[in-house]
Amino acid sequence: MSELVGQRQRAAWHEAGHAVFALANGVRVTDVGVEAHPAEIGCPAGHVTHQPLPGSDPASGVSLELAHGCAGCAAEHIAAMNTCLSCLPDEDALTRDLASDGIGEVPSRSDLRRADEVARKCLKQNWLALAAVARELAATGHLGEEDLARLTGGSLRGVRERT
Repeated sequence: MSELVGQRQRAAWHEAGHAVFALANGVRVTDVGVEAHPAEIGCPAGHVTHQPLPGSDPASGVSLELAHGCAGCAAEHIAAMNTCLSCLPDEDALTRDLASDGIGEVPSRSDLRRADEVARKCLKQNWLALAAVARELAATGHLGEEDLARLTGGSLRGVRERT
């Protein structure tokens, strides 16, 4: 497999993680895509268009928006592509990322770890949907709302439904 193909697959898993986490928690996702040629090898390039994630995980109190931010790297790890170097980024990079996402203040490392755990639990519960979205996204480069509904089957479990 070429490095570029591997990067596109990695980006697809990353973006699928964000999309499936949002969908599983009742948030409308209208668009998800990956770049055909990531600008920087080693860094997933893509996007997910969705509404904000309101509320917190009832078990941990972690903001769902923060857990959603961790869902991309969590999906990569779950897919055994344990190469995501940005899971716990430096404080300056994190500040820029969160400011651009409208999250606000920089969370502590322990909050990031808890958010990552929330994201992983949700994605593991929705493994089949995650894999289907990632595979289709890697193949096509773009999925719309109807594609996501077809691939996820509408039976995703969010953090509020965990047992």
